[in-house]
Amino acid sequence: MSELAKALAEFQAAQTGLELDKQGNRSQYASVGSVMTKVKQAAQHGLSFSQLVDYEDGVGTHLKTYIMHTSGEEKVGRYPIAVDDMTNNQKLGSAISYARRYALMAALGMAAGIQEVEFDDDDDGEINGALKDAPKQTAKTGKPYDLDALEIRIQKFTSLTGLNAWVGEMNPMLTEMSKANPKDWERFYAFWKKQEKDITDGKT
Repeated sequence: MSELAKALAEFQAAQTGLELDKQGNRSQYASVGSVMTKVKQAAQHGLSFSQLVDYEDGVGTHLKTYIMHTSGEEKVGRYPIAVDDMTNNQKLGSAISYARRYALMAALGMAAGIQEVEFDDDDDGEINGALKDAPKQTAKTGKPYDLDALEIRIQKFTSLTGLNAWVGEMNPMLTEMSKANPKDWERFYAFWKKQEKDITDGKT
């Protein structure tokens, strides 16, 4: 077992859960401050992290999360940054704040226990708004993807962590879709964000 893996195991074993220090509309939840307090405890096990927004051709805009160990070992994960208007810095900032929290919690194995509805200093991606259902597409188009199949796949997810990890894996194809077929991208974005909202509203 690597030194990084050992340190992560020790860190996770020492955790007692996130402090639910905020009151939402329906229940208490952990604020970003509470989350970061727990994450900083990873330093006691030789762990540190860094998060950078990056862009790569064929991949698109994404957040890179680096989990590092004092031994020199590290692991890197990517989380997609996608909004309906990539020229809107306010929407981008919201999406980046949202990505930072969930990517870091997933990387450290601390995703469970975070309220995925209410807001803190970041708005949890809410600025991207409620999105209407897109019309169904049934005709075969010869494109390297099937929007109907993608929508069915998205509807099977019941957690934000799983949904957005899958979107991250699909990011190269989605980047090409947004360039070659903007209307398809808008439709995909609509049912992606609708599923996110359904998950946070407890409708899945």
